[in-house]
Amino acid sequence: MVRVAVLFASILVCAVVLTPSPAPATDNRPPLPLPSGLTTCKCAVQNYGAVDDGGVKIVLFDGAGNAAETCGPNTNGARRSTGCAVSFEGSDTCGCQVTGEGVSSRTSLSLIGGDGNAVASVQCK
Repeated sequence: MVRVAVLFASILVCAVVLTPSPAPATDNRPPLPLPSGLTTCKCAVQNYGAVDDGGVKIVLFDGAGNAAETCGPNTNGARRSTGCAVSFEGSDTCGCQVTGEGVSSRTSLSLIGGDGNAVASVQCK
């Protein structure tokens, strides 16, 4: 009886230890070049999962690698999106870093034109 209990406990411990958990990721979006006259960058996180992502933080960087804007940490609801945008003066590139998103989230970086529409957009992979 003791052997069965020890065997059961060992199996249970292995199952708990080896079960993968969806750990928050960090997405570093490579910088995008800013065309002349275009100064706004937007980093967006889309949560395609069935549960909320807590603690999503977005940091936008200028061409020198300085943090120009930080949004969050915030909760990104299930099947929702959140974003962070900043206008740059005198920078030739922009980039973003996202932390705290779940495995079902996707991140993109967009360049926004004067009319508010995306001129270019790339997805983190």
